[in-house]
Amino acid sequence: MENRWGARTKIFREVYVYHLHQLVIRCISGNISPAGIFIKSGASLYTKNTRLNVHFTLEGAHGARLFRIPAVVTHAARDGLGLMFMHDYAETPRTIKSLLCNIPIDTPKHTQRYASPAAEGRN
Repeated sequence: MENRWGARTKIFREVYVYHLHQLVIRCISGNISPAGIFIKSGASLYTKNTRLNVHFTLEGAHGARLFRIPAVVTHAARDGLGLMFMHDYAETPRTIKSLLCNIPIDTPKHTQRYASPAAEGRN
């Protein structure tokens, strides 16, 4: 049985994942909670405890806003990665709270899968 810190919200947004300041995965998110996010990245080279940075934008009343949240891989599945947000910075909990309060209701219209830039031969 899994223990969750909060309820998950379905969110289908384009997500950019960075490792060591380099873009490594471009994919779609699956769900988000105050504790973390699941990204539909497909099979991954990243294992448990790998630190990554998650970047994505959401439209708000004042235009698009970029979110950058440090995270760590908690599990790797066949269809993606479970990431736990790291609260290394004082801004992170405030960013997550703001994000969760402003998520519009989603439908799974974004179903295209993206390959990692490394897999496509781009560095």
